[in-house]
Amino acid sequence: MQKAKESPFLSERGIIENGFSERLEEYKSGSTTSPLLMLGDALGVLKELPDSSIDCVVTSPPYWGKREYENGGIGLESDYRDFVKDLCAIFLELKRVLKDDGSFWLNIGDSYKAKKLLGIPWRVAFELTDNQGWILRNSVIWNKVKSGMDNTKDRLGNVHENVFHFVKKISTTMTPTR
Repeated sequence: MQKAKESPFLSERGIIENGFSERLEEYKSGSTTSPLLMLGDALGVLKELPDSSIDCVVTSPPYWGKREYENGGIGLESDYRDFVKDLCAIFLELKRVLKDDGSFWLNIGDSYKAKKLLGIPWRVAFELTDNQGWILRNSVIWNKVKSGMDNTKDRLGNVHENVFHFVKKISTTMTPTR
């Protein structure tokens, strides 16, 4: 059995780590159906991409205050409001690179501070719709049948996350599903 020929612009792992704009143009002119994976700081990568060049984005960014990463990063802000602001800065740049008929899917979970649920998913959604002009098309509840361990004894465990579907413009060609 022959090994499939590797694309000339992808690393051995199938991930690009630099030259994002040029590599995107090479990818678009090729015939591969494999996804193009870009590794880097999200805001930095997006800033390198041309306007209206992406059809669909599906993302699940780190949740606020949940993990510590070796090199820092989003989700480690001391205040959840800064986290929302930092995420939304990325999503504004994403809006620039998304095609007018593109889709943006955001999976985001919530966090607690001082035993209070913060409502971060909806804070992000409202920021995107109220201040960035995104159109929220759907809010999907992901029922996490096998959610992570929750050792709290003074509230219910979190068994769902929000998945939001945003678009830049209402398309007349969208086909409704049931």
